[in-house]
Amino acid sequence: MLTDEVFDFPREIDGEEDMIMNTRLFFKTAVPPKVLYKHVYNFRRNTASVSHTKKASVSHEEAFYRALYDSIPQGERSKYMSQIVFLKLNGLFPIAYNAPETLIDKHQSYMKQIADDARACGYHFSLKEWMLLHSSSKILLRLTGFAELVSRSLKYRLKSK
Repeated sequence: MLTDEVFDFPREIDGEEDMIMNTRLFFKTAVPPKVLYKHVYNFRRNTASVSHTKKASVSHEEAFYRALYDSIPQGERSKYMSQIVFLKLNGLFPIAYNAPETLIDKHQSYMKQIADDARACGYHFSLKEWMLLHSSSKILLRLTGFAELVSRSLKYRLKSK
């Protein structure tokens, strides 16, 4: 199972290789993995890690989801499109907060692709997600990103207590 293909990641992807690797492994196994609903290890946030220090960018998101999408066998992709749309939108909130102009100016084709994929799989947007895809106001995008990031932070802090 652990072939070169499993570990072959595009250079522009840094920090989420494990998700791509796990996706590739999932589709290589004949027996579905078992999900444990137990606390089996302690997770510690490291503020100096790549996942906390890298700058979010649409270019990175595009490369990551292209690799993830290509890791799913062609005949299986439509089954997972709703989850992929959700994850793509999820990755855009930090960008909306930190660099909203990039969502308006430079990456319209990626934003259109997300909207088209959502339409094709019947994905229903939350208000925040809809704003993310359809707003052309930098202030509104920044506020939308900020609201989502605050919500995530509060959920994490309340969950860890």
